[in-house]
Amino acid sequence: MGWIRKLWEKKKSLNYEKTLKKDEEIFAEDSFRICDYCGHEIFGQQKHVNKGGKIYHVKPCWRILQKMAKKETFG
Repeated sequence: MGWIRKLWEKKKSLNYEKTLKKDEEIFAEDSFRICDYCGHEIFGQQKHVNKGGKIYHVKPCWRILQKMAKKETFG
C-alpha cells in the first residue's frame, strides 16, 4: 500500500510554475501549424504527423491520405 502513498506525494509536489509555463507554450502562437491537406490549424496538443516536410492532422486528414494511397497501390 506504500505505492499509493507515493503517488499522492508526487502529485502534491508538482511545481505549478512549470505547469503554467507548459500551458503558455501550448497556447503560444508559435505552436499553431497549418495542415497541408485541409488547411486548418493544428493546435498545441492535437495529434499530427510530419511526412516529407509536410504536417497533417492524424484524423481525418492522414487517414484519408493513407486510404487513397492504399487504393492506388492495391487497386
